Amino acid sequence: NSKLMIHVTKLYANGISSTTTSSGTAPPAGQTFSAFGRIYLGSIKHGDKVKVPGEAYSPEDDEDAPYAVVKSVSISRGRYKTEVNVATAGNWVLIDGFDASIAKTATTT
Repeated sequence: NSKLMIHVTKLYANGISSTTTSSGTAPPAGQTFSAFGRIYLGSIKHGDKVKVPGEAYSPEDDEDAPYAVVKSVSISRGRYKTEVNVATAGNWVLIDGFDASIAKTATTT
């Protein structure tokens, strides 16, 4: 269990062609989002469980810090994204799986 810090700066809506569900069908555009952010510390990969502190988070009370599971990690390449196994500190990445926990921006740990 290593330390992780990612500053999520923007949420990008996933289009019909960019993601598919386990049943093989794509969700309608705008229902799921990829979180775009820079990794400052640690590394992230598919299946990692990350803490996503909300706007009302305080270190004394973990109530506003739900955990989310990373569904995929990708590198943005213009209009497309390339899925990677692991991303390390210094990289800008697109992360799927914890968009429901983020309002605008977030710092994940």
